[in-house]
Amino acid sequence: MKKLKLIVYFLFCIIISTQTSFKIDAKSLPPQLFNQKLPSLSKMLDKVMPAVVSITVDGSVITHDFNLPQDLQQFMGEHSQFCSEESPLRDTPLCPGNRDSTIESNFHSIASGVIIDAKNGYIITNNHVIENAKKIEVELMDGSYYEASIIGKDSLLDIALIKIKNAKNLVSLKLADSEKLKVGDYTVAIGNPFGLGNTVTTGVISALGRSGINTNHFENYIQTDAAMNSGNSGGALINLNGELIGINTAILSPDGGNVGVGFSIPSNTIMNLTHQLIKFGRIRHVSFGIIGVGVNKQLAKIMKAPKYVTGGTFVSSVLKDSSAYNGGIKAGDIIIAMNNKTFNSFYSLRSLISALPVGTKIKITVIRNSKVKHLIITLQEDPDSVIYFSMFSSGIEGANLKNFVINKGKNKNQKLRCVQVTNIADDSFADSIGLEPEDIILDINKIAVHSVKDIKNITKTKPLIIVIHILRDNTNIYLLTTNSEILDE
Repeated sequence: MKKLKLIVYFLFCIIISTQTSFKIDAKSLPPQLFNQKLPSLSKMLDKVMPAVVSITVDGSVITHDFNLPQDLQQFMGEHSQFCSEESPLRDTPLCPGNRDSTIESNFHSIASGVIIDAKNGYIITNNHVIENAKKIEVELMDGSYYEASIIGKDSLLDIALIKIKNAKNLVSLKLADSEKLKVGDYTVAIGNPFGLGNTVTTGVISALGRSGINTNHFENYIQTDAAMNSGNSGGALINLNGELIGINTAILSPDGGNVGVGFSIPSNTIMNLTHQLIKFGRIRHVSFGIIGVGVNKQLAKIMKAPKYVTGGTFVSSVLKDSSAYNGGIKAGDIIIAMNNKTFNSFYSLRSLISALPVGTKIKITVIRNSKVKHLIITLQEDPDSVIYFSMFSSGIEGANLKNFVINKGKNKNQKLRCVQVTNIADDSFADSIGLEPEDIILDINKIAVHSVKDIKNITKTKPLIIVIHILRDNTNIYLLTTNSEILDE
């Protein structure tokens, strides 16, 4: 009984002390707590929003060799009232038999842009915003309108620079160093969705160096979950300091609306490309000159690369007289860094290079024969932007092979036993991977090939990845494939 009384008394004390601990006299609290303002971005936005403009474009798209679907052609036949002699449609491409098959479609679109040079009135936006434009009009935040002219544009990188004249008191955005961005950093997107005018949304950086989106040839995006919709293209992605970190370019959406997956071109890329547009009126594309593919752990292991190599670009061949060729890159190299910056895919390397001006010297780090090698390469101009990409393909079935001997040495007295391709079946796996008649197979997965039997012994183990080292016209080339099958003799 005595124990029970002690327990009850103890519980009573706890209850009393708990209740008194929550009795707070408001008068005793510091007055600053009651005057504290909630966090807000308003002051920062007041400074930066005038630098984001709305863009209205009127233009037309010309379609050559226009043809109606077969059903409509029959409906719009010679005996249709739409194609009668009196019909205004008689001489248009809508009527069968009309020689003029060119049709012009007018369009009106809205988008966004960012003032990056207030003194000269330069505004950056996307190429797809002003493509085929006949008239470009810019609306500033104060409601004033100015007609804009195109300084330069590039469809491969989806960037355009336009200019307005005689505008006063313009505000431009300072460009941040996008190399310092990290996943999780806060972002603010400003643009003109659906023509509503300047609209602010917030989010974070979801990913960096995003590629494989297939929007265009640029594959090094900032991904953010800040809401973007139609009309946000060309708008600003900024950090909490009010600095431009990217130009909003695309969204990933099943129905065209926001689902929290937006993509922006990084500010460092914008800076490099803008200088070229101002100076040349176009982007002078560089040619690196390799055919390559991204490196994974299996490929790195096959090529006997150091264990720390888990990404980069495997060079399957090098184009003659290209930047890579003149800089000393060879087929079989694994490129693991550019200017000491590592990357995980061929897309990333391509994007890093494509944003650089012609004549730039870059430091390329490669793994060659399991050893690290540093090369200095000067980027050459290529008007056709010759940078190739070779995807993994499936199998090497479909090649007719024979044992072959190469005579080597000064006196041709050294014999190298290998295998030669005699024929390739159309639309076969061997055809898809790029094997050609007269190719000489030297090794597979770094294992020397001296006979067709050697190839069968290698492929019957069905390795996840096969790297075929061939000699074609005295040029070393590496072909890559997965899910291999036993070859026919």
